[in-house]
Amino acid sequence: MKSGRLAVLAIAAWLVLAGVGRAWAQSKGSAPAEPKGSGSEQSKATPQSDKTAKSWPAQETAKPAPLPRPADTNAAEPVHVNEFLEANNLIYKKEPEYPPLAKVTHVQGTVKFKAVIGKDGTVESLKLISGHPLLVKAAMDAAKEWRYRPPVMKGEPVEIETEIEVDFSLPSGQIYGVGLGVTAPRPYDTREPPYTTEARLAKVHGTVVLSIVVGADGLVSDVRVTRPLDKGLDEQAVETVKTWKFHPALRNGKPVAVRVIVEVSFRLFK
Repeated sequence: MKSGRLAVLAIAAWLVLAGVGRAWAQSKGSAPAEPKGSGSEQSKATPQSDKTAKSWPAQETAKPAPLPRPADTNAAEPVHVNEFLEANNLIYKKEPEYPPLAKVTHVQGTVKFKAVIGKDGTVESLKLISGHPLLVKAAMDAAKEWRYRPPVMKGEPVEIETEIEVDFSLPSGQIYGVGLGVTAPRPYDTREPPYTTEARLAKVHGTVVLSIVVGADGLVSDVRVTRPLDKGLDEQAVETVKTWKFHPALRNGKPVAVRVIVEVSFRLFK
């Protein structure tokens, strides 16, 4: 009986000592015992994770976007050409469609644009200079279709800048052409146009061709330059012809308005 008590006391003392030893070990930072085999697996996993981390490719630094190229400041500017001179290079002229509202309200006149003619002879751009608002769109639609001989300067194709006009006029009556029973008007007062100083100094000579309407009263209207010269001679021709007087054209014995072509010559005498 006494020996049994001693055995129980011995076991209790051993358990107390074991508990104190474990508490002392934990206070010294010792980790608690791991299950068997866990340490070896962990030691194997760690080098593998390091190896995986070392095999990752280095992250590339984003490259900056390229800077835009500066505009070409050496681009050639269009060459300015006199409107009457450039009219001689017009090879296709689309007539404008008269806007119905402008026709009903009897709006007439001329729409003027500053135009850039491309190297291929097409109209590249139009900038309005003057004109009635009801006529501008129809004038622009027509002028965009105009075609010129490709401009060339010193053997090289160039762009040119010029001015173009689109005319809108409502007929006051029927305008005929000469022929088919319509006689030609006969001029009786045709003064000569004066020479400009600029043209004389430049020794410019030649012929300006005009399209005019000779009314039933024999007076001239609607004068248009169809083949120009330069140096102010076109304007002189237009203003002079407006003063000419005709015996009117006849149709069935009655005076009628007709459109005809007239030539105005400029000659230098020694």
